[in-house]
Amino acid sequence: NKKQNKETKIYVDLAGPKNRTQSIEKLFTPFKIGSWRDPKEVEILPHSQDGAMTCKGKKDNFGNRLSTLVVSDELFKECKTTDELTIDDLERETTQSYAIIKRSNRIFIDVNKKITIFENTTVEVENSEDETIMSKLYNYEYLPQAIRLFTSQKIIITHKNIIGQSNFKYQDNIYAGIIGCTNKEIFPYVKVDDEIFIDDGKIGCKVVDIIDLGLVCEIIIAKENGTILKEEKGINFPSTDLEIDAITNEDKKNFEDIVNFADIIGLSFAQTSNDIRMLQDMLKDKDKTSTAIAPKIETKTALRNLPTILETLIDWENYALMIARGDLAIEVGFDNLPYIQEEILGICEAAHVPVIYATQILEGKMKNNLPSRAEVTDAATAQRADCVMLNKGPYVTDTVVILKNILRQMHTLFQKNRQQLSVCKTWEIV
Repeated sequence: NKKQNKETKIYVDLAGPKNRTQSIEKLFTPFKIGSWRDPKEVEILPHSQDGAMTCKGKKDNFGNRLSTLVVSDELFKECKTTDELTIDDLERETTQSYAIIKRSNRIFIDVNKKITIFENTTVEVENSEDETIMSKLYNYEYLPQAIRLFTSQKIIITHKNIIGQSNFKYQDNIYAGIIGCTNKEIFPYVKVDDEIFIDDGKIGCKVVDIIDLGLVCEIIIAKENGTILKEEKGINFPSTDLEIDAITNEDKKNFEDIVNFADIIGLSFAQTSNDIRMLQDMLKDKDKTSTAIAPKIETKTALRNLPTILETLIDWENYALMIARGDLAIEVGFDNLPYIQEEILGICEAAHVPVIYATQILEGKMKNNLPSRAEVTDAATAQRADCVMLNKGPYVTDTVVILKNILRQMHTLFQKNRQQLSVCKTWEIV
């Protein structure tokens, strides 16, 4: 803002009591080098070199995969004076030898034979004195194990400090998996038969039992070939009345860091007028009564309390309201979302409350540079709102241009229809 001499408004979210899946046990996945997917040349790097890439590889600026193998400093040093490196081929119970290529102080091997790298794979070279120098590989990539869930299977959602894992055994029962939930406060409110949705509804389950570890859930929604349960994915409890404050202790700490530069503060999972009042009191204590408040409507409880939320909100100097359609769709059901968002837009228009229209607006364009027809039509609906929020993606600039064109055309059409309606009314009077 200072550099460009502009007054761009800064919006900051308070995360609220977001329920997310926790960490899953990390495992090593064997991978191949020398296949058609990878270049034949694989770089050898010393263990002491900072920033050594993972064995599995990354891509260069041209999209080519760059595979690397990180070895001990001793073996790397010997590679500079010898012409061949041997890798254990554990899959075929033999060894494979590869020619060493020296180029610009870098070491490569010409992988002209396909080989699978396992966690206990070793490499070796022979030095000038015919001594064998052996090394393990240091830059293995450990990824969360795949917890693939199918309908009718059972999992445990736990409040204990247990790392997520598949095929979890507990009290003579074997469950498809166990996963932690970041928010421990919700567990006392959940009852048997409550529905739970994970990862924007990709996984749906129903609570069938409550044990000391947490909630035993039966999978009721998953793909036919199974759905992978992942870390850091949202968990929704649409059947459960969660009587918890929207502002957590973590939010209170973050508030201290953002209050001096945020022009608008978004309040995630606002459910009651008390949540709004709490944030108002925090801003009053900091003498920041001009900072705008934007509660995010994303639960059934918030919908029921919308009148009192709006009543409390309009007592503030600057305010808005966000329709957070991602979690809201899970809460009310996807088929009910169009009706619900129209109701909120109508109520807020009557109350003169600005609306922020959010979640998945032109997401296909934003992420893949190609919007779907449905997304374009959905973006046109945003003309009814006062502000549109776009999610992250590599095609931000192009998406903003398209969105501006859609909104401009819809505004022109709206004005034209309004003029025609005015003419019709005049004719009726005459």
